[in-house]
Amino acid sequence: MAEVLVFSDEFNSKWRDFRPGKDARWQAIDLMYVNNDAAMFRSSAVKVQGGSAVITASKTSSSGPFSAPWGDQLATAKYTSGMLQGWNKFCFTGGYLEARIKLPGDDQHGGLWPAVFTLGNLGRAGYLRSTEGIWPFSYDICDDNALYKQNWTDHNGQRINRCNSTQGRGAPEIDLLEVGVWESSKPELSTSLQVAPVLPQGLHWLDNQGGVYYPTYADPTLYSVPNGWAGVNSYMQNATTFRPRPGSKLADAMSATHKLNASHFTDFYVYGLDWAPRKYIRWYINDILIYELNALALKGGTNSANESVGDRLIPVEPQYININVAMSDSFAPIHPDLQLPASMMIDYVRVYQARDEINVGCDTPEFPSQAYIDSHLSDYKIDLAGFDDFVGNSSVMGPTMEPPPPDYTAVIVAVCCSVGGALLLAGGVGWWIWRRRKRAQAKALLEATDPAAAAAAAAAAAEKRRREEEEKRLRDEATPGWRRWWVRLAVTIWRGSPGVNARHALAPPMWNVQVAPSPEAAAAAAMATPVASASVVVFQSLPPPSPQRVSVPYPSAASAAPQRLSTPTMTPQSPQRPSASYPSASAQPPVSYSSVPASPQRRLSSSSYPSVTVAPLPRMSASSVPPPSPPRPTASYSTAATAAPTAPYFSVPSSPRQPSVSYSSAPVALPQRPSTSSLPPPSPPRTAASYSSATAPPLALYPPVPPSPRGPAAWYTSTAAPPSSPPRRSQ
Repeated sequence: MAEVLVFSDEFNSKWRDFRPGKDARWQAIDLMYVNNDAAMFRSSAVKVQGGSAVITASKTSSSGPFSAPWGDQLATAKYTSGMLQGWNKFCFTGGYLEARIKLPGDDQHGGLWPAVFTLGNLGRAGYLRSTEGIWPFSYDICDDNALYKQNWTDHNGQRINRCNSTQGRGAPEIDLLEVGVWESSKPELSTSLQVAPVLPQGLHWLDNQGGVYYPTYADPTLYSVPNGWAGVNSYMQNATTFRPRPGSKLADAMSATHKLNASHFTDFYVYGLDWAPRKYIRWYINDILIYELNALALKGGTNSANESVGDRLIPVEPQYININVAMSDSFAPIHPDLQLPASMMIDYVRVYQARDEINVGCDTPEFPSQAYIDSHLSDYKIDLAGFDDFVGNSSVMGPTMEPPPPDYTAVIVAVCCSVGGALLLAGGVGWWIWRRRKRAQAKALLEATDPAAAAAAAAAAAEKRRREEEEKRLRDEATPGWRRWWVRLAVTIWRGSPGVNARHALAPPMWNVQVAPSPEAAAAAAMATPVASASVVVFQSLPPPSPQRVSVPYPSAASAAPQRLSTPTMTPQSPQRPSASYPSASAQPPVSYSSVPASPQRRLSSSSYPSVTVAPLPRMSASSVPPPSPPRPTASYSTAATAAPTAPYFSVPSSPRQPSVSYSSAPVALPQRPSTSSLPPPSPPRTAASYSSATAPPLALYPPVPPSPRGPAAWYTSTAAPPSSPPRRSQ
């Protein structure tokens, strides 16, 4: 008959968390077990490593809860180990259970008690209040054994029996494996069924013909035999024959033992059991049948004292799986040379069932358990400060391996996002192609109908590209590193963050760049508009460069110099002047000022300054412009009779790298101009001027100045002042 996998845990994820309520299949419990254990079970001793569940026993003293019949209490143990418990999570009724395991320790020293066993879901292993009158009953008869305590047993009856319920219930135990080392190099495997009620003294299940089978009895490696444990119910069959009977006054242990060797502690072996409710249980090692127990062995009987027990059952209750490494002198005594820590590794746990006999779940219609657990919650849960525990609901935990209903939400969202993104991309590309085609058509139409306009449009487009490239170049020069993508990203994120919006609203910009037009565009603009304000590359906190000066010839001493023009918002820099020699006091010789190089523009400092719009000044007549107050050195006069008082001019640094000097807005009175023979040469920046008459203001003719970054040169044929320079700013 075909079998299907109904449960599998391969322990492949190292992120598994077996603490209470964290895992759907197991819980690593914190508990002192019930067999006078020397090791405290702690959840920290269980982990997943290398694709296996690892339970480690160590010589570490620890404390934990003990679930006593009278209540929970704190206990302390000399050793620490772990237990994986599947109670109320996954249960199965019948089928084939197998686990691939490497045993802990070695074959030389006893003390470790590795075990894999199943238990009926009505009893929680290690919780004594939950197992009282429940473990390991597998009995469905209403008689005195179910109702009362018998003198050959310690049970006070079966808690849920055929007399007080529709059927007898319990938690029988099937031991897939229990391993101990009693003698060096002679480890043994025990496979058992533990049931109650206990047979009266003088009866033995081995007396039931055909009830047990030891296929490997004669195998020199396994040598499977009845368990020789002489429990309290052992008896003398006659005067010369002693009949050991494994078990206690709580349970009959219908057990067999099998020889192991050192390889079981260094390699993985597959241990399995085949369970057919009411029929049989068969145990295997690497698919080799080593022991069989069937319903005949559980037949009841009556002894010579007329004490009787009815037929017990091959378990019918839903069973859950437990895996642990215990330590106890009551099993295999702890050897003083036992090497610790020692770990048991579980590669996988799997359950198979026949396709037409699948029966999984801890709360089945035939054997419900959740309602009973909920009504006796304190029997199944530790309530001790500092320790967590979890009960859960088997119907919620999803006990089967059947896949949950498919959830297509993520797939639908992913498909919608993918399709939407593809449509947006296609739409964007299509729009770009359509726009490019329309521009090409419009350009072709314009070239066909109006070539001049097309040429002008092409020139405008070229100029726009040039401005953009120039602006990018200037920006990169002003902010080194701006071209790096991560710098731009960081600045964008910083400026876009909500917490700094207010700060950026108040802060000045980092830079403000205006690109000067090309010489051709500037010349065309100058021809169209005689007085134009050219865009200037403005670097914040920097004054415009000093213009080059040209020689100013004076034809005669009687010629009156033209009135100087002043810009209210600008103070020109003081250029270095050449020394002048005067041959006579009656005539002022022509003075030639050498060309002064323009002040280098400074890069922006780390501080940011607000941008200032440069606006052209209206034209003013020479007579309407107040005289400027240029920075001059103190004038000295050689003639005492005509000497004028010293002019209080403020000293201005000549170097462009020195900070600028603030000037008072109050007008400074200029002294009367002395005779030209004693005057020093003037210092304001001027262009060449020719005067035809000494009595009338001449027609000013300004020659073209070589193009500078501040704008194109222009001819001015008016007595009005040329456009003013941008205002200077303090640094």
